Amino acid sequence: MPCEPQFPVMAPGARTWQIVQTCARALARSGTTPRIIVAALEQQLRTGGNHAFDVVVPLDDTPSGPVCNVRYLPLTFDDFLAFGTGKATEVPMSDLPDDVTAVVATASSQPCATGAALAQRLGVPLWVDFFGDPFTEIQTKAASAPDQRSENQTRLHHVWKLHLAAMLQGDFFSALSERQRFALIGQLGAAGRLNRHTAPHDFVAALPFGLFASDIPARHGATRLPGTEFTAMWSGSFNTWMDVDALVGGLAQAVATNPRIRLLVVGGGIPNYHDDAFTRFCAGVKSAGVAHAVEMTGWQPLSELRNLYPRCQVGMNVDRASYEALLGSRTRIVQFLAEGKPVISTVVTELSQELAGAGFVLPFELGNATSLAEALVAAAARQTDLRELGMQGREFVMKRFGAWQLGEKLGAWICAPHFSPDKIKGVAGGDDNPLTTFWRDRAGV
Repeated sequence: MPCEPQFPVMAPGARTWQIVQTCARALARSGTTPRIIVAALEQQLRTGGNHAFDVVVPLDDTPSGPVCNVRYLPLTFDDFLAFGTGKATEVPMSDLPDDVTAVVATASSQPCATGAALAQRLGVPLWVDFFGDPFTEIQTKAASAPDQRSENQTRLHHVWKLHLAAMLQGDFFSALSERQRFALIGQLGAAGRLNRHTAPHDFVAALPFGLFASDIPARHGATRLPGTEFTAMWSGSFNTWMDVDALVGGLAQAVATNPRIRLLVVGGGIPNYHDDAFTRFCAGVKSAGVAHAVEMTGWQPLSELRNLYPRCQVGMNVDRASYEALLGSRTRIVQFLAEGKPVISTVVTELSQELAGAGFVLPFELGNATSLAEALVAAAARQTDLRELGMQGREFVMKRFGAWQLGEKLGAWICAPHFSPDKIKGVAGGDDNPLTTFWRDRAGV
């Protein structure tokens, strides 16, 4: 999570931090002493091995304001990459207090399913935050690796079981965008959760990715002056949804027009999930003769990433056409703008459409390398006003995507957690909708 700046931070960790801070601040403002436990899947070993430890969560945005300690329990759990073939480690109940009042699950399918199992065992209400739609992401993965047919089919089936467990157990849900909110309502209907008891119960909220002011450190240095190299920055993974061909082709054309244009790449492939796009990118820039214009740092700890932002004038995001982009978002765009950097980007996601309309995303046509090149060249020609545009973008993002305002419904719920109407004792939602019983029997949840 961003509270661990010594590690690279991917989107799921950033989302977890957003949710944790929202809950902690809401409890503190309600007069309750916040006590938060984060049970997270480990993807990297920490110094001394994986073990429980405390992190500090600010309860406001002042440098020396009140804080609360968060207990972090790293779990070795059978995650979706193993497709359920490994042996799961039970959630360590002995490490939990006796008075847990609610569970909030977020980040990806496995934590959501794990949260559902924990809430069921504890007999407490569950909020499930579906951070993007997993099925559209699997679709992009399948399209990018068509030779892995069996693996893709297994992945789809396994993730559906995890997603279903969370849908059947959840009492309130949130989605990454308004579009995903509607998709999730449809999925809940297929799972049998749209029954007569939940008819008047609006239990799905849109919760976009957002930041607290305390997440953004003081600005580091100044943007380079006109006359020097013009640097665009790619930050994060080369995921299944990104368009390698458009990025390589657009960069090559842009450098041919303006040899001062450079690309700084911080991040890369996703180990054990998707390295193909990054491998193709590396080969592509070499083949196109523009390797000299690309600097690749690899994955960097958050502390170093923050020192690299001042080296660029604009951020970069390149989507390809997909349902994942249509329903999802791009945390990197919010983070670039929070650092005062406009973003050259395709306009597919709900987020990019809004920010392009506000003028802070510099758009180019989906799948069109020439359009990307034109956007890069045009941005390099207007360096003198990009800094001002970036600072305006920072102000806009911190207001529009301020995490406290976005998380208002979650904050209210965590202060008074309650069961969904079809899960209140004595009410059997499954009796009204045989889908619920069908899926519970079928999936064993």
